[in-house]
Amino acid sequence: MTLEQLYISSLNIPAIEFKINDQQFDVLFKKGKILTNSYASMLKRIPKRDSFTVLCHTQTLFTFCFIKEDLVYLIGPEVINYNQEDKHLNLNSKIIYLSKRLNTAILEKNNCYQQILFFSQLIGLPIDNQTIDLAFQRAIPSRQLDDIITAVNFNDDGVHISYVYERALKAAIMLGDPSSIHSTFLALINSGRIGILSDKGRLRSVKNWGIICVSVTIRSAINAGIDYDQAYSLNDQYVRTIESLNAFDDVMNKIEEILKDMARRVQQLRNVHLSKDIRYIYQIILDSPEANLTVPELSNQLGLSSHYLSTLFKKRGRRFNFPLQNLS
Repeated sequence: MTLEQLYISSLNIPAIEFKINDQQFDVLFKKGKILTNSYASMLKRIPKRDSFTVLCHTQTLFTFCFIKEDLVYLIGPEVINYNQEDKHLNLNSKIIYLSKRLNTAILEKNNCYQQILFFSQLIGLPIDNQTIDLAFQRAIPSRQLDDIITAVNFNDDGVHISYVYERALKAAIMLGDPSSIHSTFLALINSGRIGILSDKGRLRSVKNWGIICVSVTIRSAINAGIDYDQAYSLNDQYVRTIESLNAFDDVMNKIEEILKDMARRVQQLRNVHLSKDIRYIYQIILDSPEANLTVPELSNQLGLSSHYLSTLFKKRGRRFNFPLQNLS
């Protein structure tokens, strides 16, 4: 492998290297799941001379094209995570949600510039920050990836959560069906029914939307048998997790993971027919498998005698293969 190829491999993102032969493109190196034909199509509007060009797939998803003599490098796509206070961003525009399909990176803008500058020096293509700024301003729209990406359309007229998809998500959680969460979640996103919930930027807006989405659907987990207090403790945990994230795509992926987690918890409960008390114990064990729980501690929480609880749990626990070693 060449030094350039080794560097691209270290980035662990989609990329390709072509050699130009009489207007034909021979592949010298390729990484990732993007089709070669998709990359080749991106080149149709790019002059075949030494240059640096930015291809814009959505407001935040870009591929970077470097041409040096007879070699062409297309690096990306990559998500550029602009600061949420960036005044140049239009919150009404479509924002990319990758759902981990492209195995690409999410970069802060300054890290993106550093990556571009380093690679340009590596191949001997003289560019600077001003050149990169100009390339972004003149970015070439590219639709070659439309079939494998999902764009979230924030809509002033959108509601917090579309009723149709809210009902579908609730049903998936009530049935304990994590496998259907992904398709339902994507349908909700593609519906364009995500309202703008903050004027402080798209990241804050999607966090607010996610918190509402989680809070609405967790009621279904309660109706399906998850302990009320535990459900709201989980809700607080989910909200803290969402708030800790700093990239749009990370937030969207985390919301989906949270919904799947709710469905899995319900699924675990539906797999066994338990009394409320035993279900409470079972859920504690699931949440804290490393904890050394004692019967007296649990009996105090439930207001039952230790002897009764121990007998009840051992009888039901052995029947359903519970991890009895977690109780002492």
